[in-house]
Amino acid sequence: MKKLITIITAVLMSLSVTAFAQKIEPAKESGLTDKDIKAFVENYEKLNEEIMELNISIEDSDTPAMMLEKLKANKQLDTILKNNGISGGDRPRKFLTLIFGMSYLNVKDTLDTNPEAIKQLEQAGTTKEAFLAQFDALIAKKDKAILEKNMSVFIEKFKK
Repeated sequence: MKKLITIITAVLMSLSVTAFAQKIEPAKESGLTDKDIKAFVENYEKLNEEIMELNISIEDSDTPAMMLEKLKANKQLDTILKNNGISGGDRPRKFLTLIFGMSYLNVKDTLDTNPEAIKQLEQAGTTKEAFLAQFDALIAKKDKAILEKNMSVFIEKFKK
């Protein structure tokens, strides 16, 4: 799954979050819960191993909707997510929200803790707030609130 996360992050950055976000409608709420985040973090290594075995290819996806379609097409993914504590009926959407959320939280943490990153944004003609606002089209407001509430859990797990 690290490869999948890396691929999604690379797609976001290579297309630029702005260009990517402009191609989509605002994200639909996934129903993400604190329990889903806890399960995702606790089972990350197992999820990584099992999902990588599925060989889901999303590199050529131009939009999150295309990514989601490919994730939903693989029925084994839903079973893996369910068996690893991700609840609800639309687990692939929750999974994609978690992946986008990890990218968002990583960028937010970098901008919060690295003044040099802020300078680079300013040199590129944008602000921290404007840059982070671009994630609004990728993550529904309610999901983003849950992610931000659990930011420390993500940072602790994935900053290592």
